[in-house]
Amino acid sequence: KDMQQFLRDTLESQMYLKPQDVADGDKVKKLYERLEAKTQSLESLLINAGLKDTPLAQTVANVQGNVDFMNQLNQTYTYVQIPLKMSGQNASGQLYVYTNKKDLADPERDLTAFLHLDMDNLGSTDVSVRMHRKDVYTKFYMDSDEAYALVKAHMPELEERLRNKGFNAKIYVENEGK
Repeated sequence: KDMQQFLRDTLESQMYLKPQDVADGDKVKKLYERLEAKTQSLESLLINAGLKDTPLAQTVANVQGNVDFMNQLNQTYTYVQIPLKMSGQNASGQLYVYTNKKDLADPERDLTAFLHLDMDNLGSTDVSVRMHRKDVYTKFYMDSDEAYALVKAHMPELEERLRNKGFNAKIYVENEGK
């Protein structure tokens, strides 16, 4: 059990980012580099062990292709698909910002983002955000009644926090049941 915990902690420290780290492009870039290096090492290990044509080797090749695709996409658009460490639990997160990086300098452009999370407490959660200057429109799509009730109950708190930061927020929550 001690060895399992040690391996889990080591893997998490190397392969997970905290939500605040996502804003640092250098940390995201380094995560992609680590993922690429680890999958290449695993591929070499499988080849050397004579396991080149196995389902595991195919899975590793697929992961390498996905990491390469995400890295290339991140060069043009702000896109992140990463595992996240959130409040003592691990979650899978995907963040898509639908504004070309070249257009970010134009203050008249809307910034649109889509965040998908899979968390133990909330389940599958989609968040759509559109921002124009200081106006923020956010829509949460929840897949369970419990998650819907939890987010709905905390909407006023989120709106107040955004107002305190100078934003005009309109937040909606939908129970998708998907």
